[in-house]
Amino acid sequence: MTGAVVVDASVAVKWLVPEERSEDALSLAKRWAQEGITALAPMLLWSEVGNALHQRVRSGELETSDAARLLGELGQLGLEPRSEVHICPRAMHLAAEFGLTNAYDAVYLALAEAEDAEFWTADGPLYKAVGRQLEWVHSLGENKRQ
Repeated sequence: MTGAVVVDASVAVKWLVPEERSEDALSLAKRWAQEGITALAPMLLWSEVGNALHQRVRSGELETSDAARLLGELGQLGLEPRSEVHICPRAMHLAAEFGLTNAYDAVYLALAEAEDAEFWTADGPLYKAVGRQLEWVHSLGENKRQ
């Protein structure tokens, strides 16, 4: 594995909005920064996080201005965006191989695979679908490697 990790939107949202396992996500980010590990994500993460924040606006949990500010802060957390164009074909194969409901979840897997990096998620169904078969996939809810 390289000195990089890939995170999905379920982890990034926890960095921005207090919710279950947010402290675990923040602790990992702090550890990675101390160890010089780079957090990577496909560009689609910004859209997914934006949608999660928008849903909180719709439910009255956040004001639009706060959601916009938080989305802007995401870019200041040291998360490095990567184009997913070159990994989309592999993502399609991974989505089919693991029977994933959402093909975009496989984009994170394909990026981690391409970067020879660990992948971290807080998405329980995604982790359940792939975590036992892929040793480089980790969940905030697991006990190992935290």
